[in-house]
Amino acid sequence: MFKESQLNYLSALIEARTGLDTFTRYRQTLIEALQQDHIENLDAYIAHLELLDHSHPVWQALLNDLIIGETYFMRDQQQISLLRELVLPAIIQQKRHTTRQIRIWSAGCATGEEAYTLAILLYELLPDHNKWDILILGTDINWAAIQVAQKGIYKAWSFRNTTPTFQQKYFIPRANAYEIRSDLRHNVRFEQANLVSVNVPQQDLIVCRNVLFYFTPSQAAVAEKRLLQCLQPSGWLLLSPAETLHHTRQHFEIHTHAQTIVFRRRAESTTSASYLPQPLIQNLEDIYQSAVEAFQTHQFELAEIYLNQISHLQIPKIACLQASLALSKGDWDGARVKLNETLHLDPFWAEAHYLLGLWHIHHDDLIAAYTSLRAAIYSEPRFALAYLLKGDLMMKQGDYNRATRAWETARQLALAFDINAYLSDIADVTAGQLINLVEHRLN
Repeated sequence: MFKESQLNYLSALIEARTGLDTFTRYRQTLIEALQQDHIENLDAYIAHLELLDHSHPVWQALLNDLIIGETYFMRDQQQISLLRELVLPAIIQQKRHTTRQIRIWSAGCATGEEAYTLAILLYELLPDHNKWDILILGTDINWAAIQVAQKGIYKAWSFRNTTPTFQQKYFIPRANAYEIRSDLRHNVRFEQANLVSVNVPQQDLIVCRNVLFYFTPSQAAVAEKRLLQCLQPSGWLLLSPAETLHHTRQHFEIHTHAQTIVFRRRAESTTSASYLPQPLIQNLEDIYQSAVEAFQTHQFELAEIYLNQISHLQIPKIACLQASLALSKGDWDGARVKLNETLHLDPFWAEAHYLLGLWHIHHDDLIAAYTSLRAAIYSEPRFALAYLLKGDLMMKQGDYNRATRAWETARQLALAFDINAYLSDIADVTAGQLINLVEHRLN
């Protein structure tokens, strides 16, 4: 019904205006939305969208179809425990003897349950809350969701993860619904805003759950930088368990609590590599890139010489490249040591999980290999090499259908690169080579 070229143009427009990715992952959702809205002349529809701001009802109708705005109070008990027991107490302790001012941003707040949950958690933790200056800002691109949030009235479905006591304590019964108490609402404000373009003052805590995975890689990078800019030094950033940082991770420490993680922006005085004097950083990058080039052209001794110059620095990509070099030389024990070191520095370093998958395959532990590849794809959803190896693993287990799906995903991801571009620092495979490998497997 719709031409691929039309859909690609529309996807580019959606990305430019909102950051959302409808090129691959949500392409079918986009097609279904157009069909549901009975769009027959797609060119005219696109031309109309180009004239409008994303806040216009025509855009809002489309966004309603593309984004799942489903949420509820006290969502994800592990993250609630992390907020209640680690993050919010740390903020309170820091502010109690200074400004007594707390600023929190619920980015992508949907219908507001998350923002009000934060208000309730602070109320529970602050017996003297009336003496504090608290503002929780909720933003969402969906105007209909913001209107619901501003009213603060919710049906029973929003309370499916709470107790009756919770409703009785913090809400006022209405006809078939419950309204948030006015003293809690007082600390919360809602605005329609787009994450990739909004300007928000620096916050003590940003909660941005189930948002970044909707974005294209380039717009996710923009959004990550926006979140970083809007966070106080030593401020906290909480993403959903299904998301992580890919572009700004060097600016954050990773903390774990209640079997979940939270990111904390490094203080300005940090001595981590990301804040080293610029000449040293350039020198480090030059040496590292020289090591990568030597490794990818199979000059392993030269790569090792370069890496030895910077191996004293505790940086994940250096340790991971050392692990890959060890694998290339058949040093499986040495590789495992470096992989453990990498994952200690950053538990979400995708390439380390990928190499660990290779390590497990070599040791005939296919279950552990599959777990490692899942972790690699979770940490970097566009990691083509991980999908290729996952397909090989599925074929080894006799699951042809899942193997072909994984291989096809690997090929689609590789098509986004120049055919001569290497797909990873820790491998000597170019995009063109991977595409050929997949075609050979499929044939």
